[in-house]
Amino acid sequence: MRVVLDTNVLVSALLWRGSTSDIFEFARSGVITLCVSRDTMDELLDVLNRPKFTRVFASIGKTPQALVEEFWEVAEYVPGERFPIDVVAEDPKDDKFLSCALAARASFIVSGDRHLLELGSFDGIPIVAPTEFLTKIGGSHES
Repeated sequence: MRVVLDTNVLVSALLWRGSTSDIFEFARSGVITLCVSRDTMDELLDVLNRPKFTRVFASIGKTPQALVEEFWEVAEYVPGERFPIDVVAEDPKDDKFLSCALAARASFIVSGDRHLLELGSFDGIPIVAPTEFLTKIGGSHES
């Protein structure tokens, strides 16, 4: 199953415990494939390098680069930029996740962003919150 996570969900999955980290564990175990485009990775790198996360990285003993490398072990690159989308008028930066999902032929977009969630779906791809996604695929991952 191919899945696109928005940046906030992905950052949460990499840095904290909870439903988002369960999603990442499903990817590690091969149950799902996390798909990213150049645009979504650029945003991830930008967010992880923000000063507000400095203490978090110190507490977990990892660098932003180490987390990105960990993510690449389970992620698959897709050329999302080949599918320019202009759908989310309120926040056009969210369109990159729709483009990525289209390029990836994703089964789901997992997001906490209200602009994306309000769409409900895009081109037949459901857009769901992390807990709803876990419910749909069978609950939390057993570590």
